[in-house]
Amino acid sequence: MAKVAVSIPEALHRRAERFARKAKRSRSALYAEALAEFLARRSEHEITQAINRALEQIPASEQEAEAETGSRLLARGWAKNSPWND
Repeated sequence: MAKVAVSIPEALHRRAERFARKAKRSRSALYAEALAEFLARRSEHEITQAINRALEQIPASEQEAEAETGSRLLARGWAKNSPWND
């Protein structure tokens, strides 16, 4: 485990201390969890941006064809049986 010293605004420090006490977590655990979540969100954001850039490269006619295919699948009730529907 690495030890790190950081400087944060006093108000943020107080909020973190209160939260850690209420959540019955150590300050180190709270900061580690917050940093891990921040990094995971950044990674997801970068992936989304890469997908969006790739989609921008697809000619409009192909995008329209894909949208039409999606509409047909929805019309056939595919979404009702989708594994992503709860």
